[in-house]
Amino acid sequence: MSHLSALLSMDDVEAITRLLELAERSPFATFESRVGDMTVRIDRTVAAADANACEVTAPAVGLFKRHEAATKSGELLREGTTIGHIATLDQRTDVVLGQAGAIADWRVQDGQFVEYGQVLLTLAQP
Repeated sequence: MSHLSALLSMDDVEAITRLLELAERSPFATFESRVGDMTVRIDRTVAAADANACEVTAPAVGLFKRHEAATKSGELLREGTTIGHIATLDQRTDVVLGQAGAIADWRVQDGQFVEYGQVLLTLAQP
């Protein structure tokens, strides 16, 4: 800790503490910000709300675009529903539900860059 404290001012420590508090309350899995001369990146895993929840993950890397029909929290979606697509420079991959459920929590924003396996949406089982 002594090496770290030599690199950080009290203002830096306070800024990082505020970032951690924001990340804890945020629906986003990744935070990145500049603190002084450093870039701070916080990656966290967001647990499913309960045992009856199902996480829908990204089947590819790219820009996620949400489908119009899958936007409202609480909306019941059928198995096979396309909830959006992931676009790369040369292809588009549809994101199709493998099971039915109600939209509990969107974990990504429309137009957000996503990584393979990143949680896009949490479904509550009917």
